Amino acid sequence: MDERKDISRVSPAGERKLSERWRLVADTGIETCRDVSHKEDPAFAILGIIYSITRNVDLGVRQRITGTESKLTLSGAAAFTF
Repeated sequence: MDERKDISRVSPAGERKLSERWRLVADTGIETCRDVSHKEDPAFAILGIIYSITRNVDLGVRQRITGTESKLTLSGAAAFTF
């Protein structure tokens, strides 16, 4: 399979604070297909919700609406601030 050397992605995203601990997030965009034989570039839309356990620890769930990647993703994150 021939792959492109230059990949580009355009992806505007937004976030809405629902409460002190809950945030609703959305991301939509398009990216260059890596396989040069494909004529169409894949577009995607993702909706998610984030729960902040503490100021520095988040849990998240996201649902991919379009595209070929995994549709449902659970994730966790830690931020170290100083």
